[in-house]
Amino acid sequence: MGARGRVEIAKYLVRSSNSGLQKSVSDAFYSCLNCSACLSVCPVGIDAGKVSVLARKYIVKNGLKAGIAEAIVNTTIKYRSPLAISSDFRRIAREMKMDEHSDTLLYTGQMYLLSAYSSSFSEAERILGPKVSDLIGRLIARFPVIMKFASRIIPPRGRNLFTESMKSVGYLLSQEGIQFKLMMDEPYPGTFLLELGYEEEFRKYAAKIASLFRSMGVKRIITTDPHTYNLLKYDYPKYIADFDFQVVFYTDLLNVENFKKEDEKIIFHEPCHLSRGNGSLSSPLTLLRRAYQVILPERSGAMTSCCGGPDELMFPLTGEKISDRRYKELRSLGNEKLVTACPICLSNLRKDELVTDISLVLKESRIKAAPGRNDHQGESV
Repeated sequence: MGARGRVEIAKYLVRSSNSGLQKSVSDAFYSCLNCSACLSVCPVGIDAGKVSVLARKYIVKNGLKAGIAEAIVNTTIKYRSPLAISSDFRRIAREMKMDEHSDTLLYTGQMYLLSAYSSSFSEAERILGPKVSDLIGRLIARFPVIMKFASRIIPPRGRNLFTESMKSVGYLLSQEGIQFKLMMDEPYPGTFLLELGYEEEFRKYAAKIASLFRSMGVKRIITTDPHTYNLLKYDYPKYIADFDFQVVFYTDLLNVENFKKEDEKIIFHEPCHLSRGNGSLSSPLTLLRRAYQVILPERSGAMTSCCGGPDELMFPLTGEKISDRRYKELRSLGNEKLVTACPICLSNLRKDELVTDISLVLKESRIKAAPGRNDHQGESV
């Protein structure tokens, strides 16, 4: 289940026929967090995460599919959401300064809403155990409507926190004078499809999402989480011809000069997909340092530790162990607010009420713009 083990098993896969595949083999690759931590420390530059992605494609191609993985994929294709949740933003849109004529789309990719539900679903999996969960997953894969029913009876955890975080992002952009619109029934971008090895399914799904963007007259997409940012900016162009939308992360559009210094310390957990990978972003940390006294753990920057979130749905026990270890590491630095810039990290590290989203603490420090004045027209800081 480690980086070296996955590389060795991958060698076995390419040297043998698929008749020798066992479920434990697929578990080794599906449990990879895709956090790229192994690449950061490997002295010869072997990317075990990329090996895991390629192995998942091989596993899917040869029919050895995990029940939960297939359930997530089929539900996403049918309902445009891996948990079949509704992302009705009508109420939120009324509270934001939305401009339906804007060619800029504020796109959350459902990640804040999904993060509110994911911990409840993973707890149910822990109670049922891996064998029962896999059987239920295979049943849901055949009848995705079961997931839709489950999402209505399983309550989300901390939904208000995630909703307020989304509204705070809108507030921060509006204060910069940035006009944007929302999708009332926002779809999931399809991250799981690609990460779980369902490459052709992702290609078709992504084409539909891109067409939806075009039908709305969108030219620029503002993302609110690292996973959606990386997917749209770096992966979509590989699968969708002429995917020429400008993709930005919202903190890159915030002017650092518009925040006042608070006499407060915060602990910052840097998400993996912002600190390393395709395109490391420094704006979240730059903004926080402008407004607060920032405490960073020893494992930060390119060496940051994963929150365990990518394993939460398929391997909840593993995900919980990883998140507990990271939370204890962060809490050893003090009892200040613990801030992160990813809704998945927020969900997995929120083991006390002081764990919060970067948008909420930045909103507290934002110098309110005078009515009718645009402080900033949206250039990257």
